[in-house]
Amino acid sequence: MPEEAPVHVQRALARCCAIDCAVLTFVAHILASAGIQGRLANPVSRWLAEIGFPRALGATSQILRRTLGDGLRPTLFGLAGGTLAAFGVCWVLRLTLRLPGSSEFFHGVPFYDPATLSIVAAVALLVAGAAVAGPAWRALWLDPMEALRRE
Repeated sequence: MPEEAPVHVQRALARCCAIDCAVLTFVAHILASAGIQGRLANPVSRWLAEIGFPRALGATSQILRRTLGDGLRPTLFGLAGGTLAAFGVCWVLRLTLRLPGSSEFFHGVPFYDPATLSIVAAVALLVAGAAVAGPAWRALWLDPMEALRRE
């Protein structure tokens, strides 16, 4: 039993680090969501006069495209840059952590794991989409008469 104690301690430490990373990731997604929503809510409130006329004519697809595009464009650029940075970090880790018999794996996970990168990108895109949905919904259901009165 004493030989198993160090392995047990190492597993507990790894589990604790994984839980900490998960909590910090969740907090980071909440903050990113609030930032994207706040960044887009202000311009949408300023666009109310501009949105009123196309909304009165029934151009909802253009309004939706504008609000979603303005919110998701920075997210897509960030995902592209983050994916390139992740590949760079993976390459550096692969070069620096060469262990005998495990040159392609780090704790059982391959260095270049497309499933993990895809899941992370999908979650980030989902969070950004949820953050953009509020201002886009507000712009879509804007009363055209109210917007035209503000103009």
